[in-house]
Amino acid sequence: MFSLSINVPTGRAYVRSATGTNDGTSWPNAITSLQSALQPGCPLPEVWVARGVYKPTATTNRAISFTIANGVSVYGGFAGNETSLVGRNLSLNPTVLSGDIDNDDTNTDGNSIAESISDVKGNNSSNVVTVLPSAVARLDGFIITGGVVITTGADDRGAGLYSRGQIMVANCRFHGNRGLKGAAIGVFGGTLMCVNTSFSGNQADNGGALLTSTGSSTLINCTVMNNHVLNGGGIGADAGANATLLNTIVWNNTALNANSVYGSLNITYSNVQSITTVIGNIQQDPMVENAALGYLRLKLGSPMVNMGGPATTTNQAGFSFLIWLALLDSVADVSISAPMSFRGRVVLFLQRKPATGTMPVSGQLGLCRRQAT
Repeated sequence: MFSLSINVPTGRAYVRSATGTNDGTSWPNAITSLQSALQPGCPLPEVWVARGVYKPTATTNRAISFTIANGVSVYGGFAGNETSLVGRNLSLNPTVLSGDIDNDDTNTDGNSIAESISDVKGNNSSNVVTVLPSAVARLDGFIITGGVVITTGADDRGAGLYSRGQIMVANCRFHGNRGLKGAAIGVFGGTLMCVNTSFSGNQADNGGALLTSTGSSTLINCTVMNNHVLNGGGIGADAGANATLLNTIVWNNTALNANSVYGSLNITYSNVQSITTVIGNIQQDPMVENAALGYLRLKLGSPMVNMGGPATTTNQAGFSFLIWLALLDSVADVSISAPMSFRGRVVLFLQRKPATGTMPVSGQLGLCRRQAT
């Protein structure tokens, strides 16, 4: 069972560029290094990270990653003065976790994000973020980019995020990660709940954006586009593993030897390309603008508007969430409130801002924004 009711010290660590005491007790006194805030000797239940680019190490040691300890939730997307999670603005405050430790990736637009694998150069971090076995953790509000796995072995997956524990990923973007198995996320013997997250420009030999091995993954309101792989274009599940897709788009992922997905997958209220045997799979071009750059926005007339599932409660793989799917307005991304404990389970409320027009409220597929009508 996934629960954040864990016996850890109370408190919060703040991370940003600051000139105070740097003890992490407030924004003015923030720790300047995310790696320092995540060290095992300082396991606070929350870490708030202000906008900026953060790398696992100042050296060129590819084995060093951001490791999230048991019971820790790490939140990005802050300007550096907020007092609550609902005060975040992710689009105005991009918080980038980058594997470009040798500082030579292509960055012509200055955003420090590898929009595609062609932007990745040199010797990058093998895994940008890791979650160890038995850990229960959350990663929320980050852009994870530039992870590269180049050697085979037990850790040859998840260049962006490699998890062997229980991890909730919310409000994130994975771009330009390259792995042998599961370029963006690799789940090995653990459990993943991924909500309101997009994957594009990632490349792998197996399970392009996400590969689950001997574990389970659930994707809700996610968009998986423009990833490349030899086997299992967008999402893969090895023997003994499974993945569930709800209100999720998997489109335009190239695979040389398989369909857009492979393995044991449960698909509901989703749009998965090349899957014709699943009742309720829409299988239509979602009409997404700027998909090649990873900035996902539904065009006017997209068949995905108002095609998502109704209010949904799911208890997949020990997670419990109440998902309330309302209509998106013309400029706002899906927002997630802080999780609450209910009867020993984590309950997460997702709510989109109400539309100003008269369109009926239902659901919308994928992590995309709808243009005004």
